[in-house]
Amino acid sequence: MDAMTPALIGHALLAIVVASAALGALLARSEATAIKRYAAFGLGLAVASAALGALGVATAELLVGVLATAAILWWAARTGGGPPRPLRPRHAERREHADQQEQDQERGDHRSSEQ
Repeated sequence: MDAMTPALIGHALLAIVVASAALGALLARSEATAIKRYAAFGLGLAVASAALGALGVATAELLVGVLATAAILWWAARTGGGPPRPLRPRHAERREHADQQEQDQERGDHRSSEQ
């Protein structure tokens, strides 16, 4: 085993971390459950960190992997990750409530004029 082998393995594991984070980002955009999303993230990080630690690869390599994963997770959260949006936005509910109040007031005005 020459001196370059641990570095090559470290780079391969870094690619696994980034690929698992990208997979998790895709799962975050789909309708996968949160368990599946976090399992994909965690699996890549756990495998990479254990292997890098066992190989004695520099801490900087692991730090780059963690930062790349964090960047991908941030991107996934900004572009649609997380729970699905409600079918009706809250401002629509407020508007409907205001419309209902106006209708109730109009009915009250008509009732008072009938009496």
